Order: sequence, then C-alpha cells, then structure tokens
Amino acid sequence: MTRWHAAWGLGMAVLLSMGSACGESASPADGATDGVDGDAAVPTEARWEVAIGGLPGALLSVWSGGAAAELWAVGADVGAGTGPMVVRGTAARGWERVDLRAADPTGGHLWWVFGPPGGAPGNEHVWIVGELGRVLRVDRGETAGATGEVTRVASGTNATLYGIWGASEDVLWAVGGYVYPRTGPPTIVRLGPAGGEVVELPAGLPESGTFFKVWGSAANDVWVVGEKGMVLHFDGVTWTRVATEGEPRLVTVHGQGADDVVAVGGSSAGVIVAGRSFEAVTTGPLSPLNGVFVEPDGAAWAVGMLGQVLRRASAGAAWEAVATGGAGGAMRDWHAAWVDDRGDLWVAGGNLLTRLDQGTLLRFGPARVDLPSGQVAGLEPSVEGTESVEVVEVVEAAEVVEAEEDIEVSDASEEGEAEIVEVSDGDGGTDGEVQDADEDGMEAADAGPDVSDVVETDGDWETDDTVSDGADGDTTALEPFEMGRIDYMSGLFRPFAAGATLDMIHGPQGGVHVEVAVRFPWVTTGIEVITGMELRLSIDGVEEARYILAEYPVPVVAMGVCQSYIMPLIFDVPDSALFAGRIGRVTVAVSPPGQSWERVLEGELVDTL
Repeated sequence: MTRWHAAWGLGMAVLLSMGSACGESASPADGATDGVDGDAAVPTEARWEVAIGGLPGALLSVWSGGAAAELWAVGADVGAGTGPMVVRGTAARGWERVDLRAADPTGGHLWWVFGPPGGAPGNEHVWIVGELGRVLRVDRGETAGATGEVTRVASGTNATLYGIWGASEDVLWAVGGYVYPRTGPPTIVRLGPAGGEVVELPAGLPESGTFFKVWGSAANDVWVVGEKGMVLHFDGVTWTRVATEGEPRLVTVHGQGADDVVAVGGSSAGVIVAGRSFEAVTTGPLSPLNGVFVEPDGAAWAVGMLGQVLRRASAGAAWEAVATGGAGGAMRDWHAAWVDDRGDLWVAGGNLLTRLDQGTLLRFGPARVDLPSGQVAGLEPSVEGTESVEVVEVVEAAEVVEAEEDIEVSDASEEGEAEIVEVSDGDGGTDGEVQDADEDGMEAADAGPDVSDVVETDGDWETDDTVSDGADGDTTALEPFEMGRIDYMSGLFRPFAAGATLDMIHGPQGGVHVEVAVRFPWVTTGIEVITGMELRLSIDGVEEARYILAEYPVPVVAMGVCQSYIMPLIFDVPDSALFAGRIGRVTVAVSPPGQSWERVLEGELVDTL
C-alpha cells in the first residue's frame, strides 16, 4: 500500500489559521488545545478536491472497493419521487446515479453502505441500509452499477437502520432503532443471503433509543455504538454491554486490529473515545463529530459538523485540526469518512441540520488520473464532478492570500443561498479601517437584554437585508454581527425582530436543536475570517446546551462579504414538546483576532414538528 500521507511538512492551512481580518492571512495558532494540536501538518503530496458537489440529497456514507476501483456513496431521499441518493463511480464509467425504485418504490433516506469481503468474483455486492428497516443488496462489478441488480432484503424490523458491517457476505450486522417521534427499542439485525432476523439484546438497555454504527476487527470481535452511551461487544457467541463514562452520544465506530478502536459523536460538543474500554480522549472544544476511519497503520481521520476535519498521525497520537482549503464550502457538514487502499481519504456530507440536501463528496490525496470524474449521469439536471482545490500553505500575517476558487456575485434568490450583503468603505479599506471603525463606533461586548437590541423592526421579520455604510463610506455604523434565521424558501438571511420566537427542530438522527444564523457584514479582501465562536442556550435560566468552535471559518459568499450560516444548539431531550412555551435565551459570542463581541436574544420556544 502506498503511504503517501506519511510525509509531514506543511503547516496548518489558512482555513484554520488565525487571521487578523477577513481577507488577511496569518501565521499558525500559538500552542495547542488539550488533545487537539493547533498546528496540524498535512501531507505535501496531498490536495483536497470536490469529487461531487451540489447533489439534491445529502451524502451520508461512502465506501470503496480496493483502490477506489469502485466507489459508492449513498444518502438522503429529497422526496421528489426520484428515490434516495445512490451514486457509483468508476474510472471507466465515471459517476452514475443508481436507480433503486424498481426494488424499493417507496424510497426513504439511506444511511450507510458497505461491501463485505469474500464474495466470489461476479457475485459481489454492496449492502445499503436506511429508514423503516430498509436493506438493499446491489450487484458490484465492472459492468454493474446503474444497471446492476438491486434486491430488497427482508430485515424483520421497521426500525431505521443507520449502520451495517460484516466479515463476509454470509453474516452481516445492521444496527439502528427509533428517534423522535417514533419510539421503539435499539435494534440489531443479523443478515445473510436468506434475509435478516432481529437479535435478542442484553438486559438494561433503554426502552426506546437507537444504535448508530457497527464495526468489527473480525467475526468474533464486533462493536456497536449508539446514543445514551450504548456500547455493545460481540465475541462470536454473546452480545455484552460495555460501560462508558458520561453516557456520550456515539455516532460511528471504526478501528484496526482488536485493540485500536475509536468512536466519535457528541451532542453539544464533539466526543472521541478510544480503546476497548472506550475511554474519553481530551480533545478541546469541537463541533459534534459524525464519522471516523482508522487506517491499518493507526493513523485516523474524524469528521463532523461545520466542516470539522481532524487527524491523528498514529495510534495514541494527539488529534489535530486539518483545513480543507475551502473544498466543498465551509458551510458543509461531514457525516462519513473512508480511506481507500491507496490512502486517499473520501468524505461525504452536505447540509445535515435540516433538509439533508447539498450532497458533497470530497477527496484528499495526490493527483490521479484513474478516478471517477465528470458529471453524475442519471441526474436531472446534471451535477458537476471533480473540482480541485490546492492545499494552501500558511504565510506571514502581512501577506494577503488569494482564494483559489472563483467566487461569483449572483442573485441570492436565484442561487438559493443566503442573501449577499455588499459592504464597502468607499476606498477598498483593509482590516485597519475595520478596527478603527470598531474603536470609533462598534460596541466591543454588546450583550443586549433581548432581541430588540439586535435589530429593531415593527414586524416579525426585517425585510431590508442590506447594510448601509453611509453616504461617505463610513463604517462606524456597522454592527459587529447580526442574529437571525435562514428562510429556506428564498434562501435569504432574515434578522430576528422584536418578539420573534425561537424555533425548535428535531434532527434527522434524533435530538433537538434551536437554530440561529449569524451574519457578519464585515469588509473583506477575499478569504475567510477565522473566529472563535461560542453559543449557549438556557431555558428558564438553566443552561441546556453549549456549542464551542475554537476556530470557525466564516466563509466569503461574495467579494467583500463574510457571512456565517445556521448554528445548531443541540441538547439531549427526546421530545421538544417538553420545552414548548418556555423562554429560551441564546447567547452568541464571537472572538475574531483582537475583538470580542457577544449578543443575546430571548424568545418563546416553539415546537415546529
């Protein structure tokens, strides 16, 4: 196996370095957060590229057979009658949509894909699991894919199945359960060529809940993880429960060998546990993590919400933040990671907080010619394939780094993205002018008592989504940031108005969150501003959630404009009705270099289910 990524030498890329302004680069962060090295090196031969972008449905899992000779990604069903998102890629045939509707006409989200080893040539399959007990077996092979046979396999359950793994085609394990508003027990299904049967589980598990993923080093060493700290182990005969400290929400498990096992997850902050005893790894403030892959040499990758990517160089090493160089957009959430036999990393995700759309697949590795490329066949309209993004080297703070991807200024209503707000100081101002403006007029730590201190309007929404810089280009009137919501019909950012309510939304994998979009109408010169960000949610005076991002890259949506997107405030309750009608208080603190701003908004919590 080619170990190209063993050569370390390039400093942490610009995306996660501390910048003194939106549009000004910086040197690496000083020191490291506990357990997460703030100066993550990346392989010199590697680059990030968008293999697929802009799919109608989010991609939730990725798997490859061998050295990416055959790559599969599966995901969400957008409910348009076209079925769930399933894409197969080969160098010979390119990317093609696999239509499952003949075998599964009702459709539904598909959460995981896996190809067990050991199938006879010409009789190899990928297995895909999803909603309402869906188990699909699809032919593999050079001539399979979009025209390969798809078989619906009876699972014996209507639970949502979130993960599947097996040591061979003869015995596989599918795991899942029930998330609000459905109720039912966590579920494991033993699958084989003849179908599936639900397994009897150890006593003491929650009456209602879900497992999320399953992985094993061998047929007699299988691990299952889920919410509420549920961890089970199978020794080839018996399933037993493994105690975990703090009962974390664990979303994915992977490893290499019997002893190097890693699980990731989290509810209001990222969690990493490791070893057969699943001991917590100190990682510092992270966004919740969804996917993990451990390579044969002990190196590992973890991915999660808000574009979070982490890496450890070897078993037991510290986890390090890694920048993606802007590939896929800073506004994507990552759900799954897979490393193929050549050492290339594949990352699947999209918008995972609400509608499960904007499907994206990244690759991290050296330039290759024997990979799937081009448009995804079978989609209407066609979706573009590979777009390369070079890893950007850290430069001195005074040097301006130009982004390597083109940024088009377009009408937000046509693109379906958050509205673009153009701000100018009249003469191409730099961060020096922004800071002067702050000193002259911006409040350094405005923690207003309610939403009326954020924006004043007479109605439910502020409809004028522009920021005036004054007739003479004066920036002193600029707010440090605004709080609001994204209107999903128009894609526009809408600031909160006095008396607005706070919507509670159930996530597709369970849990409840309150969504707050934060907009930064700052002068920029073209790249991200890196800011610390902390969000806190209190209900009737009791803190329920705390969401911390040490270095959040606020993306550029047009030349001269930095803008954030939806920030989740997740808390572990089964039913949002428990909080409906109570008073929520959301505190957002941002700390770009040299600044510290905080805003507070209060409102009645409303159940949107």
